[in-house]
Amino acid sequence: MRISFLCVDGLDVRGGVKRICEYASHLFQRGHEVFILTPDKKLPDWLKLYEGTFRLADIERYRHFRTDIAIATGGRAARRLGRMQGAKGKIYSVVMLESLNKPTEKHGQEIDRDRCLKDPYGQKWTYYANSTWMKEVVETKFGQKCHLVLAPSNERMRPSTPIYRPEGKLLILGYGGCSNWKGGQRTADAVALAKKSLPNLEMIHYSQRSVPKSRVVVKHWSSPSQELIPQIYSSADIFVHSSRFEGWANAPFESISCGTPVISYRTPGIEDFIIHNETGVIVDEFDNTHMARAIIRLLTDQALYGKLKIKCIDKAAEFTWEKTLSKLEQIFEEALCK
Repeated sequence: MRISFLCVDGLDVRGGVKRICEYASHLFQRGHEVFILTPDKKLPDWLKLYEGTFRLADIERYRHFRTDIAIATGGRAARRLGRMQGAKGKIYSVVMLESLNKPTEKHGQEIDRDRCLKDPYGQKWTYYANSTWMKEVVETKFGQKCHLVLAPSNERMRPSTPIYRPEGKLLILGYGGCSNWKGGQRTADAVALAKKSLPNLEMIHYSQRSVPKSRVVVKHWSSPSQELIPQIYSSADIFVHSSRFEGWANAPFESISCGTPVISYRTPGIEDFIIHNETGVIVDEFDNTHMARAIIRLLTDQALYGKLKIKCIDKAAEFTWEKTLSKLEQIFEEALCK
Protein backbone atom coordinates (compact mmCIF):
# COMPACT_ATOMS: atom_id res chain seq x y z
CA MET A 1 0.00 0.00 0.00
CA ARG A 2 1.23 3.53 -0.76
CA ILE A 3 0.92 5.70 2.37
CA SER A 4 1.68 9.41 2.61
CA PHE A 5 1.95 11.66 5.67
CA LEU A 6 1.48 15.42 5.20
CA CYS A 7 4.08 17.32 7.23
CA VAL A 8 3.37 20.88 6.14
CA ASP A 9 5.60 22.71 8.63
CA GLY A 10 8.75 20.75 7.89
CA LEU A 11 10.92 18.43 9.94
CA ASP A 12 12.14 20.72 12.70
CA VAL A 13 12.70 19.23 16.16
CA ARG A 14 9.21 18.46 17.51
CA GLY A 15 7.66 15.47 19.23
CA GLY A 16 4.94 15.25 16.59
CA VAL A 17 7.48 15.08 13.76
CA LYS A 18 9.38 12.33 15.56
CA ARG A 19 6.16 10.33 15.92
CA ILE A 20 5.34 10.70 12.20
CA CYS A 21 8.79 9.42 11.30
CA GLU A 22 8.45 6.48 13.70
CA TYR A 23 5.13 5.46 12.16
CA ALA A 24 6.46 5.94 8.62
CA SER A 25 9.54 3.83 9.33
CA HIS A 26 7.58 0.96 10.90
CA LEU A 27 5.01 0.93 8.11
CA PHE A 28 7.90 0.71 5.62
CA GLN A 29 9.25 -2.30 7.54
CA ARG A 30 5.85 -3.99 7.07
CA GLY A 31 6.20 -3.73 3.30
CA HIS A 32 4.37 -0.48 2.57
CA GLU A 33 5.69 2.28 0.33
CA VAL A 34 5.77 5.34 2.57
CA PHE A 35 6.24 9.05 1.82
CA ILE A 36 6.38 12.18 3.95
CA LEU A 37 5.27 15.25 2.03
CA THR A 38 7.32 18.14 3.43
CA PRO A 39 9.09 21.36 2.39
CA ASP A 40 12.40 19.73 3.39
CA LYS A 41 14.59 18.27 0.65
CA LYS A 42 16.49 15.93 2.95
CA LEU A 43 16.31 14.51 6.45
CA PRO A 44 17.75 16.79 9.15
CA ASP A 45 20.54 15.39 11.30
CA TRP A 46 18.29 14.62 14.27
CA LEU A 47 16.28 12.17 12.11
CA LYS A 48 19.19 10.48 10.31
CA LEU A 49 18.47 7.13 12.00
CA TYR A 50 15.36 6.85 9.77
CA GLU A 51 17.36 7.26 6.56
CA GLY A 52 16.63 4.56 3.99
CA THR A 53 13.10 3.79 5.20
CA PHE A 54 10.43 6.27 4.07
CA ARG A 55 10.97 8.77 1.25
CA LEU A 56 10.50 12.53 1.18
CA ALA A 57 8.33 14.25 -1.43
CA ASP A 58 7.72 17.93 -2.17
CA ILE A 59 4.68 19.22 -0.27
CA GLU A 60 3.96 21.56 -3.20
CA ARG A 61 3.01 18.50 -5.26
CA TYR A 62 0.29 17.50 -2.81
CA ARG A 63 -2.74 18.25 -5.02
CA HIS A 64 -1.94 15.58 -7.62
CA PHE A 65 0.31 13.32 -5.55
CA ARG A 66 -0.92 9.76 -6.14
CA THR A 67 -1.28 7.67 -3.00
CA ASP A 68 -3.58 5.03 -1.55
CA ILE A 69 -3.74 6.67 1.88
CA ALA A 70 -3.05 10.30 2.81
CA ILE A 71 -2.77 11.23 6.51
CA ALA A 72 -2.98 14.72 8.02
CA THR A 73 -2.07 15.40 11.65
CA GLY A 74 -2.85 19.11 11.94
CA GLY A 75 -5.07 21.89 10.69
CA ARG A 76 -2.84 23.18 7.89
CA ALA A 77 -2.18 19.65 6.71
CA ALA A 78 -5.92 18.91 6.82
CA ARG A 79 -6.60 21.88 4.57
CA ARG A 80 -4.28 20.37 1.96
CA LEU A 81 -5.77 16.93 2.54
CA GLY A 82 -9.13 18.35 1.51
CA ARG A 83 -7.64 19.49 -1.81
CA MET A 84 -5.75 16.30 -2.63
CA GLN A 85 -7.06 14.74 -5.84
CA GLY A 86 -4.68 11.79 -6.02
CA ALA A 87 -5.53 10.21 -2.64
CA LYS A 88 -7.91 7.24 -2.57
CA GLY A 89 -8.41 7.29 1.21
CA LYS A 90 -8.15 10.35 3.47
CA ILE A 91 -7.40 10.08 7.16
CA TYR A 92 -7.19 12.74 9.85
CA SER A 93 -5.02 11.67 12.78
CA VAL A 94 -6.27 13.84 15.65
CA VAL A 95 -3.29 14.38 17.91
CA MET A 96 -3.95 17.90 19.22
CA LEU A 97 -6.76 20.44 19.41
CA GLU A 98 -5.38 23.61 20.95
CA SER A 99 -8.62 25.44 20.16
CA LEU A 100 -10.40 23.41 22.85
CA ASN A 101 -8.09 24.96 25.43
CA LYS A 102 -8.11 28.49 23.93
CA PRO A 103 -11.80 29.07 23.10
CA THR A 104 -11.36 32.83 22.70
CA GLU A 105 -8.45 32.52 20.28
CA LYS A 106 -9.90 30.40 17.48
CA HIS A 107 -8.09 31.58 14.42
CA GLY A 108 -5.79 30.24 11.75
CA GLN A 109 -4.78 26.67 12.38
CA GLU A 110 -7.31 26.21 15.21
CA ILE A 111 -10.20 27.03 12.84
CA ASP A 112 -8.79 24.61 10.26
CA ARG A 113 -8.74 21.85 12.85
CA ASP A 114 -12.32 22.46 13.90
CA ARG A 115 -13.54 22.71 10.33
CA CYS A 116 -12.06 19.41 9.24
CA LEU A 117 -13.83 17.75 12.18
CA LYS A 118 -17.22 19.41 11.80
CA ASP A 119 -17.42 19.36 8.01
CA PRO A 120 -14.34 17.84 6.35
CA TYR A 121 -14.59 19.82 3.13
CA GLY A 122 -17.70 17.89 2.11
CA GLN A 123 -15.70 14.65 1.93
CA LYS A 124 -15.76 11.29 3.69
CA TRP A 125 -12.75 11.09 5.93
CA THR A 126 -11.66 8.50 8.47
CA TYR A 127 -10.53 9.64 11.91
CA TYR A 128 -8.31 8.19 14.58
CA ALA A 129 -7.02 9.65 17.83
CA ASN A 130 -3.85 8.75 19.72
CA SER A 131 -5.38 9.09 23.20
CA THR A 132 -8.64 8.20 24.90
CA TRP A 133 -9.47 11.77 25.85
CA MET A 134 -8.98 12.99 22.28
CA LYS A 135 -11.19 10.21 20.88
CA GLU A 136 -13.93 11.24 23.32
CA VAL A 137 -13.64 14.89 22.27
CA VAL A 138 -13.93 14.05 18.57
CA GLU A 139 -17.00 11.88 19.16
CA THR A 140 -18.84 14.04 21.71
CA LYS A 141 -17.96 17.55 20.54
CA PHE A 142 -17.85 16.94 16.79
CA GLY A 143 -20.06 13.87 16.37
CA GLN A 144 -17.53 11.96 14.26
CA LYS A 145 -16.77 8.27 14.62
CA CYS A 146 -13.17 8.09 15.79
CA HIS A 147 -10.87 5.08 16.14
CA LEU A 148 -8.44 4.83 19.04
CA VAL A 149 -4.82 4.07 18.18
CA LEU A 150 -2.68 4.41 21.30
CA ALA A 151 0.93 5.35 20.69
CA PRO A 152 3.35 2.42 20.99
CA SER A 153 6.54 2.38 22.99
CA ASN A 154 9.62 3.39 21.03
CA GLU A 155 11.92 0.39 21.13
CA ARG A 156 14.93 2.71 21.52
CA MET A 157 13.48 4.03 24.79
CA ARG A 158 14.72 1.61 27.43
CA PRO A 159 16.80 1.84 30.63
CA SER A 160 20.25 3.02 29.55
CA THR A 161 23.59 4.11 30.96
CA PRO A 162 23.13 7.55 32.57
CA ILE A 163 24.94 10.34 30.78
CA TYR A 164 25.00 12.66 33.80
CA ARG A 165 24.94 11.37 37.37
CA PRO A 166 26.78 13.47 39.98
CA GLU A 167 27.49 11.59 43.20
CA GLY A 168 25.18 12.24 46.10
CA LYS A 169 22.59 14.20 44.12
CA LEU A 170 18.90 13.62 43.49
CA LEU A 171 17.97 14.62 39.96
CA ILE A 172 14.66 15.82 38.55
CA LEU A 173 14.32 15.83 34.77
CA GLY A 174 12.24 18.56 33.15
CA TYR A 175 11.33 18.84 29.50
CA GLY A 176 10.11 21.36 26.96
CA GLY A 177 9.92 25.09 26.50
CA CYS A 178 9.12 27.66 29.14
CA SER A 179 5.77 28.77 27.70
CA ASN A 180 2.68 28.58 29.89
CA TRP A 181 1.61 25.57 27.80
CA LYS A 182 4.74 23.40 28.15
CA GLY A 183 5.68 24.54 31.64
CA GLY A 184 9.45 24.16 31.75
CA GLN A 185 9.70 27.11 34.13
CA ARG A 186 6.92 25.67 36.32
CA THR A 187 8.97 22.52 36.79
CA ALA A 188 12.05 24.52 37.83
CA ASP A 189 10.03 26.58 40.31
CA ALA A 190 8.53 23.45 41.89
CA VAL A 191 11.98 21.84 42.17
CA ALA A 192 13.31 24.99 43.83
CA LEU A 193 10.56 24.71 46.46
CA ALA A 194 11.28 21.00 47.02
CA LYS A 195 15.00 21.74 47.38
CA LYS A 196 14.27 23.56 50.64
CA SER A 197 13.47 20.15 52.16
CA LEU A 198 15.93 18.14 50.03
CA PRO A 199 19.16 20.20 49.78
CA ASN A 200 20.84 17.67 47.46
CA LEU A 201 18.06 18.04 44.87
CA GLU A 202 18.96 19.39 41.41
CA MET A 203 17.30 19.61 38.02
CA ILE A 204 18.39 18.60 34.55
CA HIS A 205 16.46 19.62 31.45
CA TYR A 206 16.18 19.14 27.71
CA SER A 207 14.23 21.03 25.07
CA GLN A 208 14.51 22.43 21.59
CA ARG A 209 16.02 25.69 22.80
CA SER A 210 14.67 27.47 25.90
CA VAL A 211 16.14 26.85 29.37
CA PRO A 212 14.30 27.58 32.65
CA LYS A 213 15.77 30.46 34.63
CA SER A 214 16.67 28.90 37.95
CA ARG A 215 19.77 28.00 39.93
CA VAL A 216 18.45 24.48 40.42
CA VAL A 217 19.00 23.73 36.71
CA VAL A 218 22.52 22.31 36.55
CA LYS A 219 22.49 20.66 33.13
CA HIS A 220 20.63 21.33 29.88
CA TRP A 221 20.59 19.54 26.51
CA SER A 222 19.39 21.48 23.48
CA SER A 223 17.76 19.30 20.79
CA PRO A 224 19.56 16.09 21.85
CA SER A 225 19.87 13.23 19.38
CA GLN A 226 17.43 10.32 19.54
CA GLU A 227 20.30 8.06 20.65
CA LEU A 228 21.09 10.36 23.59
CA ILE A 229 17.55 10.83 24.93
CA PRO A 230 17.25 7.40 26.70
CA GLN A 231 20.48 8.18 28.55
CA ILE A 232 19.04 11.52 29.68
CA TYR A 233 15.87 9.87 31.04
CA SER A 234 18.00 7.22 32.75
CA SER A 235 20.08 9.91 34.47
CA ALA A 236 17.12 11.22 36.48
CA ASP A 237 15.41 9.91 39.58
CA ILE A 238 12.07 11.42 38.55
CA PHE A 239 10.62 13.05 35.43
CA VAL A 240 8.29 15.97 36.18
CA HIS A 241 5.64 16.76 33.58
CA SER A 242 4.22 20.29 33.90
CA SER A 243 2.45 20.76 30.55
CA ARG A 244 -1.13 22.04 30.68
CA PHE A 245 -2.33 19.60 28.01
CA GLU A 246 -1.09 17.23 25.34
CA GLY A 247 -2.81 15.01 22.80
CA TRP A 248 -0.54 12.15 23.86
CA ALA A 249 2.17 13.14 26.31
CA ASN A 250 5.14 11.59 24.54
CA ALA A 251 7.96 12.73 26.86
CA PRO A 252 6.55 11.21 30.09
CA PHE A 253 5.69 8.06 28.14
CA GLU A 254 9.30 7.80 26.98
CA SER A 255 10.38 8.35 30.57
CA ILE A 256 8.43 5.40 31.96
CA SER A 257 9.73 3.28 29.06
CA CYS A 258 13.22 4.05 30.38
CA GLY A 259 12.23 3.15 33.95
CA THR A 260 12.16 6.71 35.31
CA PRO A 261 8.95 7.37 37.32
CA VAL A 262 6.80 10.35 36.35
CA ILE A 263 5.02 12.99 38.41
CA SER A 264 2.44 14.88 36.38
CA TYR A 265 -0.42 17.28 36.88
CA ARG A 266 -3.79 15.74 36.05
CA THR A 267 -3.83 17.06 32.51
CA PRO A 268 -5.15 15.59 29.25
CA GLY A 269 -2.77 13.23 27.49
CA ILE A 270 -1.30 11.25 30.39
CA GLU A 271 -4.07 9.10 31.85
CA ASP A 272 -3.76 6.30 29.28
CA PHE A 273 -0.49 5.28 30.93
CA ILE A 274 -0.04 7.16 34.23
CA ILE A 275 -2.11 5.53 36.97
CA HIS A 276 -1.78 7.29 40.31
CA ASN A 277 0.52 5.45 42.74
CA GLU A 278 0.79 2.53 40.31
CA THR A 279 2.77 3.71 37.28
CA GLY A 280 3.35 7.31 38.39
CA VAL A 281 2.07 10.11 40.60
CA ILE A 282 -0.70 12.50 39.56
CA VAL A 283 -0.99 15.94 41.19
CA ASP A 284 -4.56 17.23 41.22
CA GLU A 285 -3.89 20.85 42.21
CA PHE A 286 -2.18 22.81 39.44
CA ASP A 287 0.37 24.77 41.46
CA ASN A 288 4.06 24.56 42.34
CA THR A 289 3.52 23.89 46.04
CA HIS A 290 1.52 20.71 45.44
CA MET A 291 4.05 19.56 42.83
CA ALA A 292 6.92 20.18 45.26
CA ARG A 293 5.16 18.11 47.93
CA ALA A 294 4.71 15.26 45.45
CA ILE A 295 8.42 15.38 44.57
CA ILE A 296 9.42 15.24 48.23
CA ARG A 297 6.98 12.43 48.96
CA LEU A 298 8.16 10.21 46.11
CA LEU A 299 11.86 10.74 46.80
CA THR A 300 11.45 9.91 50.50
CA ASP A 301 9.07 6.94 50.13
CA GLN A 302 11.42 4.23 48.94
CA ALA A 303 8.74 1.52 48.87
CA LEU A 304 6.52 3.56 46.55
CA TYR A 305 9.48 4.65 44.43
CA GLY A 306 10.67 1.07 43.97
CA LYS A 307 7.17 -0.09 42.98
CA LEU A 308 6.79 2.69 40.41
CA LYS A 309 10.16 1.94 38.78
CA ILE A 310 9.07 -1.64 38.12
CA LYS A 311 5.45 -1.01 37.16
CA CYS A 312 6.12 1.94 34.86
CA ILE A 313 8.32 -0.22 32.61
CA ASP A 314 5.69 -2.97 32.61
CA LYS A 315 3.00 -0.45 31.65
CA ALA A 316 5.01 0.97 28.75
CA ALA A 317 5.63 -2.54 27.44
CA GLU A 318 1.86 -3.02 26.97
CA PHE A 319 1.93 -0.56 24.05
CA THR A 320 3.45 -2.49 21.16
CA TRP A 321 4.07 -1.67 17.51
CA GLU A 322 2.38 -4.89 16.43
CA LYS A 323 -0.92 -3.88 18.06
CA THR A 324 -0.72 -0.32 16.77
CA LEU A 325 0.24 -1.12 13.18
CA SER A 326 -2.34 -3.89 12.86
CA LYS A 327 -5.03 -1.44 13.99
CA LEU A 328 -3.76 1.22 11.59
CA GLU A 329 -3.83 -1.17 8.65
CA GLN A 330 -7.47 -1.99 9.45
CA ILE A 331 -8.23 1.75 9.46
CA PHE A 332 -6.48 2.15 6.10
CA GLU A 333 -8.68 -0.57 4.60
CA GLU A 334 -11.79 1.18 5.95
CA ALA A 335 -10.68 4.50 4.46
CA LEU A 336 -10.20 2.92 1.03
CA CYS A 337 -13.79 1.66 1.10
CA LYS A 338 -15.35 5.10 1.63
